Amino acid sequence: MWNRIPLYSVLAIVTDIIVYIRSKWSCCTILCSIAVCALSQNLDNPRFFTLNLQSLNTINQLTNNQLSSFPVPDNDQNFLADASLRFPIKWKGNLKVIGTIGYEREAVFGLYSRNEGEGEDWDFHSVKGSTIFAYDLNPKKKLTARVAWSSSSTRFLSTTRGAQRLTGTILVENQTQKGAFGYGLAVSEGQSTTVLPLLLWQQELSKGYALDIFVPSRILVKKRFSSIHELYGGLRAQSAQYLFEGSLSNAFGDINYRRITIQSVLGYERMITNMIGLDVSVGVNLPYKSGVFNYDQGWKQLHDFKEKMRPQFQAGIFLAIDR
Repeated sequence: MWNRIPLYSVLAIVTDIIVYIRSKWSCCTILCSIAVCALSQNLDNPRFFTLNLQSLNTINQLTNNQLSSFPVPDNDQNFLADASLRFPIKWKGNLKVIGTIGYEREAVFGLYSRNEGEGEDWDFHSVKGSTIFAYDLNPKKKLTARVAWSSSSTRFLSTTRGAQRLTGTILVENQTQKGAFGYGLAVSEGQSTTVLPLLLWQQELSKGYALDIFVPSRILVKKRFSSIHELYGGLRAQSAQYLFEGSLSNAFGDINYRRITIQSVLGYERMITNMIGLDVSVGVNLPYKSGVFNYDQGWKQLHDFKEKMRPQFQAGIFLAIDR
């Protein structure tokens, strides 16, 4: 199973970033910068790098390049690995500008091989980038706008139009005495247009408990033990869409792999050092929709993977700096 985990691509990107940084600054400069920035050990410090690996559901119905259905000869786990990096563009004044880049690789055990008589992986790639504009309207009110681009396909960094997606979000956030409340809108344009309302509610409760709700992606309850570690639990929503390129697209047109998953999770976060943190969670993946869809036919579902509900495990690290 371990040779299927799509982690090496993520690690390769991390290595490239480290090599680039070392080519620009000496090791002494980097160590001095870390010593100055990472003064306090706190989960609330801004996170500028994350690396995660999580398990997804297993598939109960394989398909081939002709979109025929085959029973699964042996169940194998699907995986998702992702890495993201945040960096400041403008950090002073009322207007702050932040850039982000990220990469995801999803291994889906859904392709049936007639020659081997068993299942094989589809490897999906998603390269993402965004620019975030945060403007302080007053000490208790902030306006955040985000423009994001992504390329998601069976090919790495695909330039095919069907793989591209542009998303714009705007959120008005009001600080309260013990939390924050916000509302906004997200508009995504790709093969189709999607409009979603956004709702943010963060509230400190008694005895270290807190609510963290951001519709439509998460509803969590947190228990803070100290500034360096906390327990959380609740629901998270996750979705993905990738364009098939190659024989499938040649035969059927714009074919996409799409999935929507609801995750019931119980997790734990802890700062290991002043700069490095750990995030682990367990739970259950609740499949809502997963299959092959044809955009040219009004998102008609051509194949249903019939995913099974499976235990979920996620492990990740993050890097944070003092405000």
